[in-house]
Amino acid sequence: MSLLDSLGPVQQVVLVNTRVPRPWERVVNTTLAQVAATYPHTTLVDWYAASAGHDSFFAPDGVHLTPAGARFYAALVAGAVQPDKG
Repeated sequence: MSLLDSLGPVQQVVLVNTRVPRPWERVVNTTLAQVAATYPHTTLVDWYAASAGHDSFFAPDGVHLTPAGARFYAALVAGAVQPDKG
């Protein structure tokens, strides 16, 4: 049984992929995309794409977020968890 299976009936699961200068970045993002495609009611927030070209979102270590990056990240995730308006 996977972790998502263990949740039981839920209305929405939100997964957020990563942008991090580490060798495991690609495998994590690929795995999250596969999981999101497999499980109904699962949304993948594409932080990797959304943060591309926004070096100002990251501290000099390339991992931690600046205040501007944190605000953008929070808004991106909040947009994914908002109930459908339709």
